[in-house]
Amino acid sequence: MRASWGLSSYNDQEDLLWEQAERDRFSWTVLRPDGVIGPSIGSPMNMLTGLASFASISRELCVPLRFPGSLGAWSALHQMTDAGVLAEAVLWSLTTKTARNEIFNVTNGDNFRWQHLWSEIAEFFDMPTATPQPMLLSEQMSDKASIWERIVKKNKLQATPWAEIAAWPFLDGWLNTDFDMVQSTIKIRCAGFTGCIDTHESIMQHLGHLREYRLIP
Repeated sequence: MRASWGLSSYNDQEDLLWEQAERDRFSWTVLRPDGVIGPSIGSPMNMLTGLASFASISRELCVPLRFPGSLGAWSALHQMTDAGVLAEAVLWSLTTKTARNEIFNVTNGDNFRWQHLWSEIAEFFDMPTATPQPMLLSEQMSDKASIWERIVKKNKLQATPWAEIAAWPFLDGWLNTDFDMVQSTIKIRCAGFTGCIDTHESIMQHLGHLREYRLIP
């Protein structure tokens, strides 16, 4: 499910790009990130605020933070692309000859497992954890608007409509990917790009930004 999101659209855009580049004689670079992690509201592929709001709802309901995905996904290898790393790659590709007319994977440069990361997310929200409890967030979060409004009011947060917090089917797809997601970034490294960040650090930083911007408690 996760790998199929928008894939056809991306391929169509690349086909159009290559046709126009050949016709108008300009160079191009295609960057292929995995799920981009960073503060964002209203994005159809927003993992960060979805996780943060799920944790906030769980805390408000006085329940431990349970991993809601599949048991396979709990232990599988995953990867992310920090928004800052992706921005660095865009700037690098605009001025680097070795990036012309090339396609590159762009990720943080490491892999992670939810079972190792989950306790850090819980600690950020000062919550206990419990064993994973597979569920579909698209169903479980569908009636939580009133609870979110209570959280916003109590913590004096930015008044973000619940419908704009996250695309829950996207989170369901990611959190139920029960096979290893490992894309090689050796090509972009060999071409000269060195941007990277530890994914645990990336998530903690961006959760901090969400709190700083008063988007989460």
